[in-house]
This record gives sequence, structure tokens and C-alpha cells, in this order.
Amino acid sequence: MTEKMLGVVRLKGNVGTERNLRSALASLGMKKTNMVAFMSDTSSNRGLLQRCNFIVTWGEVDEGFAKLHSTGKPISLSPPKGGFRSFHSAYPKGDLGYRGDKIKDLIERMLKMKPL
Repeated sequence: MTEKMLGVVRLKGNVGTERNLRSALASLGMKKTNMVAFMSDTSSNRGLLQRCNFIVTWGEVDEGFAKLHSTGKPISLSPPKGGFRSFHSAYPKGDLGYRGDKIKDLIERMLKMKPL
């Protein structure tokens, strides 16, 4: 049985962000924008991501997807093919916050633009 994991993409930088949220994201290895990290689906991780809704977008991925697209630590991606919608609104009108299993589509769009 595959374990559910969370895929997290950082969309905004550090300007105007509380120090404790900056340090929490840095501890996850997400120090810059357009970084993706995969973490286990626990209530403490969901609580952290709820607090960071205005900085990141996140959703559920299965363990196979995470292993396929991960090196074990956060990786830097390019902006998605087709661009972003808005950094001022929550998903589905914008790009911030929880987006369920649609996070896989965003990660794949961001991987396609990565130079070889």
C-alpha cells in the first residue's frame, strides 16, 4: 500500500514573512522560490502548511510520484509552462494554498521547463 505524502511548492520569497515561518520553511530546505519538497502527511505538517498558505501551494501525492520526482531533498524548479495565475488569490482562482491532488499537475509543468 502506498503512503500518502504532501507535495509542497514555495511560490513567494521572504519579504514580509514572519521569522518563525521563514525558519520553518528553511528547515524543510525550501530557502528560495520555486522549490519543491515532499513530506509525510501528518497533522503537524498540515498545520505548518496551513500557516504558510500565503507563501506555498501544497497537496497530496502518492509515494510513487514523490520517489519519481525527488532526490531526497528539496529541488529547485523553473516557473511552470503556461505561467502562474495569481499570487494574490487562493487556488482555484490563484495559485496559493491547498490544491489537493492537482499539485501533481503543477509540479509536472514546472519540471518540463527545467533545462537539461
